[in-house]
Amino acid sequence: MSIGKPQERLLYANHMPTTPLQKIILSGVSAVSVFANPNRADMLANLGELTGTSALRSIHAQMCSNSTGVQILYDRPRIRSDAINKSALRSLPSDTFGYAYARFMDSNGFEADGRSYVQFVDDTDLAYVMQRYRELHDLWHTLFGLPATLFGEIVLKYIELVQTGLPACALSGFVGQFLLSRDDMRELACVYVPWAYRAGKEASFLMNIYYEKEFSTPLEEFRDRYNIQVAPPKEK
Repeated sequence: MSIGKPQERLLYANHMPTTPLQKIILSGVSAVSVFANPNRADMLANLGELTGTSALRSIHAQMCSNSTGVQILYDRPRIRSDAINKSALRSLPSDTFGYAYARFMDSNGFEADGRSYVQFVDDTDLAYVMQRYRELHDLWHTLFGLPATLFGEIVLKYIELVQTGLPACALSGFVGQFLLSRDDMRELACVYVPWAYRAGKEASFLMNIYYEKEFSTPLEEFRDRYNIQVAPPKEK
């Protein structure tokens, strides 16, 4: 295959085949864009796909070694508005995981369709793993009790880094901190990064949880079963 020509075969919907050289260039452009503007979620998403192959293979291997992970890879469930009935979740008892997730989404004005589609991963299985990881983000906010603020996003990225090893998580956490106040940067470094490391290490492997089957589970029971810790209260 010529360096100047990407593989023409599309492997999945939205796939954009690229050559190794194109991936290097796109990675560089994406990284520079994120450093210049940490709010460029589109560039961060691209960077995650372009630099995450090794981590995605590791995640896939861990899923393949777990019965629930294997079932997820076989079923390929999606966290999208056409698959998740948010009205049904709102009607669940107030102590359930599904109710807490719906409340988190409603209170922040979020929709399940807000996560971008994978484009640059040249393997159908790994592309699904990346898409699944991306779509679980708001569920993890709910479980760890992290708000949808810049501070909460950064803390969750450190948990995701420990859990997945995706390089873009490290970049997002590092760059994002420079948008915080000095007091928040201190609290992040002294309290929340150490907590995120422990929480990420001690929790079960989050990609091996079939969340769609747990919506009716009491939230605290869910957390206890998978050793998920709630974030400490913020000072300010």
